[in-house]
Amino acid sequence: MIRAFLLLFAVMAGCARPIPPAQDMATALQKMEDICRQELNIKPVIILKWKTLHLYLPITSNLFKFKPGEKPPRGSKEKGQRQQINFFETTFKGQTIAISYDISLINIYPKNPSPMTAYTDELSKINTGLLTAIHRSLGDLNTEDSPDFIVLLIANITDGVGIKTIFHSIDLKRHLEQSLPQEEFILRYMTEMTGGTTLINNTTGKGLEFEEITWPEFIAKQITHRINFKYTQSSFPPTGNDIDEILAAVQAAIQAYDFKDVKGIELTDLKNGDRHSFPIK
Repeated sequence: MIRAFLLLFAVMAGCARPIPPAQDMATALQKMEDICRQELNIKPVIILKWKTLHLYLPITSNLFKFKPGEKPPRGSKEKGQRQQINFFETTFKGQTIAISYDISLINIYPKNPSPMTAYTDELSKINTGLLTAIHRSLGDLNTEDSPDFIVLLIANITDGVGIKTIFHSIDLKRHLEQSLPQEEFILRYMTEMTGGTTLINNTTGKGLEFEEITWPEFIAKQITHRINFKYTQSSFPPTGNDIDEILAAVQAAIQAYDFKDVKGIELTDLKNGDRHSFPIK
């Protein structure tokens, strides 16, 4: 579903009408609001918390639709196995990355395909519009003036269900300038379902947490996202042991952003209580 978002976004971004470059953050945010209201006919709540920009968009239409499930390959009648993440959490303890995890090997049995969920066309269009508005309004700001992180929350305020996306603002710019490949951008573009009664009939964002994201928090989220993607969505599922996969995800996340404020990694396997410590190379 993420790939569908981004492919459509790439097409629409290339067709966006020119807009004068913003000279400062206040002008950029006003341009963003104008684009959303005048061209996209949407009115997101826009909140800047230091270097974190939040956009909250309440809607009343469905976020998901059902589509037919994929049939298993012909002749696949034997059971298989795959690794399953039961728990995975990344935190920072000072300059140490602390990861607790429970990953197990499970059996997979052939079965008839069941319906799958997908984003509705309207949600895809709205999300694409927001990304385009962000790029057109912030894309010309100097790096030091631009927010570090963007948080999008599109919520169905009838059902209290939302889609939350977090990404680094420069990643979006680099992706559109074709210096960051689609495959890598997907690994950095973090999307998750969220929900709760605080979203129901909430048109202003009142009561929601629009907090600043720090760099350690962002790196921790990136590590968890890369592991979840590797084990559940990647076309190249894990082939090594879990520790090697986790260390590879850590190295990829800190190298992607040249994050140097870290000295070591502590891993805790919750299945057996094993603990391992590794220096950052």
